[in-house]
Amino acid sequence: MNTEIRELVRLSQRVSEKYDADIILYSGDLEERSANDFLKKVVQQATTKRNVWLILRTYGGDPNAAFKIARVLQQKYAEVVGIVERYCKSAGTLLLLGADRIIMTDEAELGPIDVQLYKPDQLGERSSGLTHRAYLKYLKENAFEQFESFFLDIRFKSGMQLSSQFAARVATDIVVGLLSPVYAQIDLVRIGESERAMDLARSYAKRLSERSKNLNIGSIEKLLFEYPDHGFVIDFEEALEIFRHVERPQDSEDASFVRLLDPVMELIGKQEDTAPFVYLKEVLDTLDEKGDASHEANAGESEDEPSAVPATENSKDQEFRDEFADHSQF
Repeated sequence: MNTEIRELVRLSQRVSEKYDADIILYSGDLEERSANDFLKKVVQQATTKRNVWLILRTYGGDPNAAFKIARVLQQKYAEVVGIVERYCKSAGTLLLLGADRIIMTDEAELGPIDVQLYKPDQLGERSSGLTHRAYLKYLKENAFEQFESFFLDIRFKSGMQLSSQFAARVATDIVVGLLSPVYAQIDLVRIGESERAMDLARSYAKRLSERSKNLNIGSIEKLLFEYPDHGFVIDFEEALEIFRHVERPQDSEDASFVRLLDPVMELIGKQEDTAPFVYLKEVLDTLDEKGDASHEANAGESEDEPSAVPATENSKDQEFRDEFADHSQF
């Protein structure tokens, strides 16, 4: 068995025992089907562990799915620890609001809770739930600026001969004439859908954080509305302003364990025909059994065979992925 896999097996056992925790890996989009499968798996899982570590790598997805996953973990375990070693965006950040503690590596990043809406005229494409809000805010500010400009021009360039009331009425008529065609293009139904989606995210965020008690005051509104873009990077320092309990890996063993999970998370994320999550112990137990069987089968082979060419770092990573895929359920 690959030495890195053996080290991963050892460290996973250490982490699980030290924190009395099951370890679950989730790498992929948050979708309804995956959430339902996840819920069923967690409910049916026989475990003696009080806590859970959820290592999460996702660009987001369905807020309903995020809530289901977070809620079932809250109900099953005494403490939920969310671990981010790469990226956890949008609905993924919403899911993490259900975590009692969050662990972030140096490379980790979160994102705003920006609900994505399907574009009605573009198959498979999504748009930000904040786009309409930003658009309306811009129109409001622009309308006021134009009114103010026209009003002051009419009032003062007339040498104060025209009254304020007259200047205001003329300025209003000009601005209405200029902006009416623009406002006529606004899709009120789409705006309503956007606001409803953001209300949904806010409601889920409140329910999850009431249980975890891991948010600073005002953090929900900040995550929903105060970041300018869907892809905004919320790094560790920014996360400290949002969460009460966010930390680095506690020691070198924890850090090494999370680092060794990188190729495993990548492998899980690439699978198209299987669920994007696993209980790590189940996979490593299978690996261990198959690795021992393979070792026994090779024990009788000649020791005179030529030695292999030393592996590079890239080839070691690929070997790790290949062996993990060969021996695991993937």
